[in-house]
Amino acid sequence: MKLDTILVCMKRTLLERFSRRKEFKELLSVHGKDSPAFRQVFSSHEHTLQARRLTLQTLKKQGLAYEVITRPEQVEEAAFDLAVVVGGDGTMLDYARFLHHIPLLGVNSSPHTSVGRFHYTDITGLAEVLDAIKHDRISPIELVRLNVMVDGAQISFPALNEVLFAHKNPAATSRYTIIVGNQQETQRSSGVWVSTAAGSSGAILSAGGKLLKTGETGMQYRVREDFKSPLDNTRHRLLGGTLNTGNIEFISQMFDGAVFLDGMRGMHDVTYWSRVTITPDGPKLAIFLRDK
Repeated sequence: MKLDTILVCMKRTLLERFSRRKEFKELLSVHGKDSPAFRQVFSSHEHTLQARRLTLQTLKKQGLAYEVITRPEQVEEAAFDLAVVVGGDGTMLDYARFLHHIPLLGVNSSPHTSVGRFHYTDITGLAEVLDAIKHDRISPIELVRLNVMVDGAQISFPALNEVLFAHKNPAATSRYTIIVGNQQETQRSSGVWVSTAAGSSGAILSAGGKLLKTGETGMQYRVREDFKSPLDNTRHRLLGGTLNTGNIEFISQMFDGAVFLDGMRGMHDVTYWSRVTITPDGPKLAIFLRDK
């Protein structure tokens, strides 16, 4: 694979994002940087700074041209052969929203605090991995992403991890009709997760879903905390499953509902009788991944 120019996507650490906030400064002055509350914040920050520095050193040693960005944004992808994403899984989700045409290589900047499910290597293995890419010893795979439509209008970016359909207020009951294939039923619950295989190790797994192989197609859904009324003996049947084809739909019975894409990276309002359609046919993400 040709590697002439690299787009380097850097993580901004919690310390960089919050250090200027008054509340952060006050808490830090009370507890100190070596307290349990802040020790991991500073440790992760130092690991990330080191990973940034060593990433750029590695690219220079290999004679590769690069451009660095530190915030997720639209870029002219045709100018680059590869995006190297330095950070954790959240960083990968942030940048993947804006990248559709070049493969991504994740470098886990802090392996002791980040799982790195979307990352091929940490900084110690970057030179070897880049060499393997240049000589076609490894190739990217394609990951499914979810398209979401609300009342026929497509949301601007696809979800790599998962979609949550729920009430805006986490303490409120989610009310809706769920439609899976030719089956449907009206439910009350805490909402519904819909996940790609790549996102199956996250929230949906904690909610009782299944861990799937990263490269699998289709999607998985799981109802959160299904409400069982003492006034109604009906037991819901559409509480979870894997869909290899087709879509999943919701008809909202909430005035203040929402769909959340990849956590809080995208929230879109859903009102009463809105129809939400989720399909596993978003633009694929090309990414270098080890078998996980």
